[in-house]
Amino acid sequence: PVNEASVSEEPMQEEAQTQSYTADILLVKKSPFETKLFQKVLDSLGYSYEVANSLLDLESKVADNNYKVILFDKELKNLNLEAFSKLVKKASEESGLPTYLVLMSSNEDQSDSIAYVHETIRNIVNKDLLRLVIEKFI
Repeated sequence: PVNEASVSEEPMQEEAQTQSYTADILLVKKSPFETKLFQKVLDSLGYSYEVANSLLDLESKVADNNYKVILFDKELKNLNLEAFSKLVKKASEESGLPTYLVLMSSNEDQSDSIAYVHETIRNIVNKDLLRLVIEKFI
């Protein structure tokens, strides 16, 4: 007789191998102006990226796509950092593709965020800093 267990496991393994990243980076900034600035920097660094325009858009993109890094503002309207971190972790586990969270904040004290993100950076448009942080994860 055919071993049914091994037959049913194979399609899942193949499916996991066909999963791929939608883009290197998912960018979410609190203002359209900042978004444009960061897009120019990402263009100049040569990374593929998508932009989310709201928290709802962000959550939807995380649920439907895979990204290597999510660059996002701490000051994003209605952001619950703990819940968002759990959503990203769950999506990464389901896809088998790791996603790293990089939080951008204008606040010096990041002790309340450290448990939920992989990296915290100052919210400044600095091409070299951004490249160094992204290279850690990509």
